[in-house]
Amino acid sequence: MTPGVPAQPRIANRRAGLPVSRASIVASGTPHALVESLRGRVWRRVIDKAELPAYRAELNVISTRLREGRTVVHVVADAPPGPGFEPAAAGLEDFYFATLAAGRAAPRAA
Repeated sequence: MTPGVPAQPRIANRRAGLPVSRASIVASGTPHALVESLRGRVWRRVIDKAELPAYRAELNVISTRLREGRTVVHVVADAPPGPGFEPAAAGLEDFYFATLAAGRAAPRAA
């Protein structure tokens, strides 16, 4: 607890609304169920940083990480998105980023 900052109520772990987009809850369920919705659909590959724009243009890249000087990309796809990709164990972070990516890709209502 930080002095001078009011305590915030904790969200119960058994049901979480994640994530929030434009003040609307866009998904809900248990953390386990949300992660399970991505089972078998998250793929990872280590690439050179210079390759990232091409991957972003062609694939549904949901996140990147720098590891030992190389870029690790996570992609959501129903099948292996290309050579060199391996299945990745999905986590809540993958669900969060996949949901944000889907929101960015969806056409906006006028």
